[in-house]
Amino acid sequence: MDANSLVVRCKKDLTEALTIFGVYSFDDKGPHEVMDVDALVSMFRKVDVTVAAEALLNLANDKDYEGGRCEVVAMDIVGEMEDWDELFAIKGIEDVYDGNHCTS
Repeated sequence: MDANSLVVRCKKDLTEALTIFGVYSFDDKGPHEVMDVDALVSMFRKVDVTVAAEALLNLANDKDYEGGRCEVVAMDIVGEMEDWDELFAIKGIEDVYDGNHCTS
């Protein structure tokens, strides 16, 4: 799976969550409560670290949803993978983790 496919899958799951649970529930409870974040994390862990990082950075910078919802999903996924040292060695991932990423 390539980086673009991972982003598309995350956005598909986000769209489904917003459709089923609504924006209020997503914003109030977070992705873990309305999405299968564990399944997404599993997909990310199966790809090369550079592919995972590219997808996470692209997702965090995606502006297709109001309120930075793609960034919130990326933050949740990165948070679940904080034990992946090689991922955190890539520039920008720590910023996504902290919610301080910079759009470039």
